[in-house]
Amino acid sequence: MKKSTFWLPLLAILLCQSAAIAGTVIIAHRGASGLAPENTLAAFAKAIEIGADWFELDVHLSSDDSLMLMHDDTIDRTTSGSGALVTKTYAQLCAVDAGSWFSPAFAGEKIPTLSEALDLALAAPYRVGVVIEIKATTAGIVEKAVAEVQRRNMQDRVILSSFNLSQITQSKQLDPSIPVQLFATITATHINQVAAIKGEWVGSGGTITKALLDLAHAQKILMNKWTVNSAAEMRNLINLGVDAITTNFPDIAKAILDNTPPTDVVLLPPLVEASRVALSWQSAVDPESGIAGYQIYRDTTAHATTLLCSLGDTTFWVDETHSESKQFFYRIKARNVAGLLSAHFSNEVSATIAADHQPPHVKQVRAYGRADQIVIAFDERLDQTSAETVANYQITPGIGVHSARLALERQSVILGVSPLQEKTPYTLSVSQVQDLAATPNPIIPPASVPFMFIPFLPNTVASWDLDEGEGVVMTDGSGNDNHGALIIGPGWGSGWCGNGLVFNGVNDYATVPASTSLDINAAEVSISLWTNLALLPNDLPGAYGPLYDSDTDNYVLYEDKGSNELRFKVTTDKSAERPGIPASYLRTGIWLHVAGVYDGSKAMIYLNGQLHDSHPLTGTVRPKQRATIGASAGSYFKGAIDDIQIFNRALTGEEIRFLYAGEDPATGVVTRRQMPRQSHLELNYPNPFNPATTFRYVLTERGKVRLAVYDRLGREVAQLVDAIQEPGAHEVHWQACGRHGLPLSSGVYFYRLTTQGYEATGKTSFLK
Repeated sequence: MKKSTFWLPLLAILLCQSAAIAGTVIIAHRGASGLAPENTLAAFAKAIEIGADWFELDVHLSSDDSLMLMHDDTIDRTTSGSGALVTKTYAQLCAVDAGSWFSPAFAGEKIPTLSEALDLALAAPYRVGVVIEIKATTAGIVEKAVAEVQRRNMQDRVILSSFNLSQITQSKQLDPSIPVQLFATITATHINQVAAIKGEWVGSGGTITKALLDLAHAQKILMNKWTVNSAAEMRNLINLGVDAITTNFPDIAKAILDNTPPTDVVLLPPLVEASRVALSWQSAVDPESGIAGYQIYRDTTAHATTLLCSLGDTTFWVDETHSESKQFFYRIKARNVAGLLSAHFSNEVSATIAADHQPPHVKQVRAYGRADQIVIAFDERLDQTSAETVANYQITPGIGVHSARLALERQSVILGVSPLQEKTPYTLSVSQVQDLAATPNPIIPPASVPFMFIPFLPNTVASWDLDEGEGVVMTDGSGNDNHGALIIGPGWGSGWCGNGLVFNGVNDYATVPASTSLDINAAEVSISLWTNLALLPNDLPGAYGPLYDSDTDNYVLYEDKGSNELRFKVTTDKSAERPGIPASYLRTGIWLHVAGVYDGSKAMIYLNGQLHDSHPLTGTVRPKQRATIGASAGSYFKGAIDDIQIFNRALTGEEIRFLYAGEDPATGVVTRRQMPRQSHLELNYPNPFNPATTFRYVLTERGKVRLAVYDRLGREVAQLVDAIQEPGAHEVHWQACGRHGLPLSSGVYFYRLTTQGYEATGKTSFLK
């Protein structure tokens, strides 16, 4: 038995530090479990890569007395196997896959042992600590864990933890030099219990107040708060002086400790097209926490200081000024993950909007689902009188137009028409529709636009296009009469196409009563919608941001603060799963297409036509649905929602891409492709990849496009695109091959997209 050191130098230093930031250490919960599969060597290695002060792990005992790392009593949730861990041998546990459930990038990851995790800590490039939580009450488990620590002389780098006071008491009796921690919703009683055994830590899942923290410190007890995944909550706890934060996202925790602002931004010369100003800039740099986004400032006089908008991490943005004969001045600041802005404004650029002499232009025609309605999208705002004059629209052959409504954003017109026939070629003729220029410009001669009507996809049980624009009723266009009602008034506003609903995040929502058609009692279900997020998951004021909810969580789309994801939850008579889209792939202020699919064997979630996550699941979805949009159990959604569709079957990937981009999987006809308002480039999940990956990008205008991949020395290794391309969404599939078709070696690569008015660069890793 080792002689007690009781008060370790590291802990003494923590208590003596007066600065709250310096006194808070970061504990990676089950490793960096928001970035890699929990309780695996990959998650621990990721925590070390980020620079976490400690990583936490959970210990169970196998049937043959091996200390195995797993949170649950069973291996069902996080491995390819099933059954209680305590009934499995070491060999059986090593044979299952503990990584694929999280991401294909971690396929083959194993359930590690405690000894492997401790050895990994010893091999780290800095002095990382290990928080060992005893999860089981199996006889001998505490003795075995203590022995592993003693064997490596790691007493000063380990905290042995448990919800069971008797287990940490036993640890103190075996080796007083190993710090211990009691987990609970900590009260004064718990603090006194730990002090009585000369323990060092309490870990609380409840609220921590200054009084409670002072009480712990008065007894020389350190306090750890778990599990904290919100950046705002982390900042509050750091300012309060909490001694440790346990988080699934140590990268966020480390980032908010950054007190160095990002570099200043360099703005490039703007491009002006009609009333739009395209801004581009060189990326700012922040080595500590990274760039979270940019703030655009605009005024009509020099030295702009009026904040126009806040963006995510992009280097291109289009300002729809809706002006003419006016000069604007722009400056930018970068914002890092810690919330700090560049010390100085960027250089200033100016853009002059000329007088508008161009008539409106038809960008697209949406003719999907409802046979009695089409939506026409224009490239600028319209004069209401001319836009709502029925005689200005003709559809041939043989279709009557009986109503025309200008959408709330004034750039779309919703036509009521006589029934359209499926996949019949039509031509829309538009004339005399005027813009809002000082001297209005009418469409002369008539503009002719071919289009084709495509009905709802099979097994559509509800569809709310939300084009009403007024009233308290959400009309179900599917013909199944699943009409909804607005409660406390979500506002009608601009949608992805036409109108949509805007939610305040405080108390408004919509509801749809249970009906026969919404009673999804089957092995398959799908939900599709468009959303414009006002907040990313980490920035939510509460735990959830519910987009679409059904009774007993049968099929739910929601933002989850704890996991920092947008998730699709499916509940069956067997179990429930929650595949998610990490916040790093989400954006605020732009329209995103999200779809959740359950096919009877797995739950899947898609973003902008691409599969992002998939979890195994079986069983049937429970019946008797009542849908709620924008609210769930006291949580409310902030942002906008449009075009919600529910299906009594699993949609295919091709159908998901159709709902996103408008390309009919049967005919290849593009009937309602989204016209982008902002260019962007992204790499599909996962990253790193092995061996295939997909690049996706959106263009706002026609032009020469070049997409290439470079090695770390800046040498071009693959040219993926070099062509003239049309505006809209594009994607390129790459098999990690070089110029001559030879596979590349594992490592870090950079990809760069350049086109007129837009340039973007990213980094990816290839693992063989």
